[in-house]
Amino acid sequence: MAALVVHDRARREGWRPGLWLAPALFAAALLGGEAALGVTGYLFAYALFIDAGPLARRLPACRFWVVGAALSLPPVCATYPMDRLLVLAGVGAMATIALILAEWLRGDAFALLPRARRAIATGLVLLLVLLHVVLAPALLPFRVLAMRFLAQIGDRVEASIPADETIRGKSLLILSSSAEMTTFPPWMQRQVSGVPRPSRMRVLASCFSNVHVSRPDATTLRVRPEKGFLDHEWVRIVRGLSRPFRPGDDVVLSDVRALVREVTADGRPAEVDFAFRVPLEDPILLWTRVQAGGALVPWSPPAVGASQTLPSESPR
Repeated sequence: MAALVVHDRARREGWRPGLWLAPALFAAALLGGEAALGVTGYLFAYALFIDAGPLARRLPACRFWVVGAALSLPPVCATYPMDRLLVLAGVGAMATIALILAEWLRGDAFALLPRARRAIATGLVLLLVLLHVVLAPALLPFRVLAMRFLAQIGDRVEASIPADETIRGKSLLILSSSAEMTTFPPWMQRQVSGVPRPSRMRVLASCFSNVHVSRPDATTLRVRPEKGFLDHEWVRIVRGLSRPFRPGDDVVLSDVRALVREVTADGRPAEVDFAFRVPLEDPILLWTRVQAGGALVPWSPPAVGASQTLPSESPR
């Protein structure tokens, strides 16, 4: 479905370990590590309280940096989880870590802690040194290459969209995608560079699973993903589970109406009818599907009364 609302992650997100520790939020979210990251975050928050608590009571500067980092987090919870969004929060985290390490070297505040809490604090300090002094510099080149990988996917999408004048006025229709964010950069880049582009782009299904399509009439395509629409946290940024769909819900756009026919047990669309204003064979509709690797390839809707199942482009 179209991206209609802001994701409700903000009500669930707390201290994320990507701010203080090593895991990349982007990779963890894509691979399904949300639950593990959440547990790690809360455990780390407790350990951080043991480390920074005595320091914060003594130093107003520590309280300033911790509170500033915390207040910088809610806005970034409304979009894709990526470590690059933690730059502002990272300023506060950087200063807090520096204060913790300096205090640990002096030993004044930590010497007053009970033995068990002092052991936890020491272990956390050593972990921070390992991650930020030893591993972070070594991992930086690989993190940079990860962004290059995403850029290459966007380049493949761009290369697979016609760039001649005949593309103007057409609708680029992508049957399904598990990574909508890779389809939007070429669209925006063409607007800036002046390269001919379709008048509109529609991603019908956001999902990681196989997609079953059928055609009840000349202008309608019925789409039924194997595991329902929005079948992963990564694609539920367009609409969270806190706002369930109901049969009969619809979204009306200038060229298509999306009608929810069935929903899953957790309130996600299970089957949707996409009714266009013109027959599906009309040349104004440029039908494509995502191929493994990210490129778009031409696709033709089935005949009226026919159906077919298309495999997911995702390796998941």
